Amino acid sequence: MNIIKSKLFRRYLILGFFICTAGFIIAFYTNQLVIQAERQKYHRHYETSDIIEIIEAVQPEARMKTIQLMQKNRIIKRRNRNIILLDNRGALLTSTAPVAKDFHRMGIKPPHEFGHHPPPPPGHHPPGPMRPPREHDALRDHPFKTKRVQLKGNPTQELIVETYIGDPPDPRRTQILTRIVIIEIIGVGLGVLLTIFLIYRHFRKRTEEIETVLNNIRKGDLQSRMPIESNDEFGLAMQNFNVMADEIEQLVGKLRFAESTRRVLLGELAHDIRTPLASVRNFIEIVQTKEDKLTAQKKADIFDTCQTEIEYMTRLVDDLLFLGKIEEPSYRQNDVEIDLEDIIQTTAHNIKRQYPDIQFHFHAPQDLSLKLQMDEVLAVRLFRNVLDNAFSFARLNVHVEIEKIDQNLKITINDDWVGFHPSNLESFGMKKFSRENRSYAGSSGGSTKKISIGLGSVIMKKIVELYHGEFYAKNRESNDHKILGGQVNMILPSKNLSV
Repeated sequence: MNIIKSKLFRRYLILGFFICTAGFIIAFYTNQLVIQAERQKYHRHYETSDIIEIIEAVQPEARMKTIQLMQKNRIIKRRNRNIILLDNRGALLTSTAPVAKDFHRMGIKPPHEFGHHPPPPPGHHPPGPMRPPREHDALRDHPFKTKRVQLKGNPTQELIVETYIGDPPDPRRTQILTRIVIIEIIGVGLGVLLTIFLIYRHFRKRTEEIETVLNNIRKGDLQSRMPIESNDEFGLAMQNFNVMADEIEQLVGKLRFAESTRRVLLGELAHDIRTPLASVRNFIEIVQTKEDKLTAQKKADIFDTCQTEIEYMTRLVDDLLFLGKIEEPSYRQNDVEIDLEDIIQTTAHNIKRQYPDIQFHFHAPQDLSLKLQMDEVLAVRLFRNVLDNAFSFARLNVHVEIEKIDQNLKITINDDWVGFHPSNLESFGMKKFSRENRSYAGSSGGSTKKISIGLGSVIMKKIVELYHGEFYAKNRESNDHKILGGQVNMILPSKNLSV
């Protein structure tokens, strides 16, 4: 039943039916033309009066030969049943139907009853009774009419003509029917062969197209696609192949972009790794060579600086490993239901310990569900990075607002300091920022130094893209275009929301 439901099968079934029907019709009309030609060639129609006029026009001694020639050339074989020529004594000269019962029916004595009839010469076949053609047996029962005519000439002769009434059946009917069947079989067979050839040609063409596209893809042309010319199983298979090719092209594009980004990151970070290592080495050399000359405060500053550099390298290595992990094509996130507000509040509380003078504000509609389907590790890393960035660049306040826009969840993080540098906004989330030293006010009123890595935006954008969301940054400005602080926005599609 599945093959009957197939569009491709039905298509070629209909095509084969029409081709075979066309072959049958062509064979039928070919038979009609052949039969018509044979009728014109072998069954030329002569009326009885025409035959009598032809025989009477020749000399009496040539009439017997004339009848034989007319019989031989089938002039008197179709419509005329018997043509009998008698002499003036009633003796049979020639006949087209030398059967004994026909002579008795006509009142004519068979040749063997004429005792005075001279014997035929050697090698001559007299016009006596001969076995008629077998085809005449099929016409014996057909109705006919008889006409007797006294022929002019010396000696006088009598001509008896028996003519079938109507159109008698063709004695070669069986042969004709056999030939018709053979020609029809040949016509239908040619139709079947033509259908098979068209099917083979179609499949061969499709195979060549597939080979061409596969060779192009193998050579690196990832934009090569299968042409879709029908909506049957072949068309559906080609469409699925094109979808798969699109996915492969996108995957390869992502891999190339990731590889290119990775090279740029590694190139930029190689310098950043050497910088803290060189600083730590220099400080160690200073302590080793000038320890007795350094005051306690100076030593404490050196150790603080070394600790800051070591923390920087630790975060750098951690970010690199994490970024390499989530950029792997085989990486799959483990999504579970999480409480977004709980993760944000917990992460902000932990970060605020380092920034006790900065106030954290969270706002979300009470009727808005903040349950998400998301990997908890990725969610914690995402909001840890974005909040750590906001706190480190804030002066007094960090605001987090959540709202629902067009069935999507929009999360906005604002700080109130200098905002983003224009060059950093252009490359936000695409590559790391330059290594920068930032300081913030400590609880004792002094300043604490912190080195900004800049990989956080790359990691945050990558996590949001894993969930097909949007991630971008901008500066908040007043009416007079004064920068009020930086703003980070992320939009998560509604499919990530838990019902």
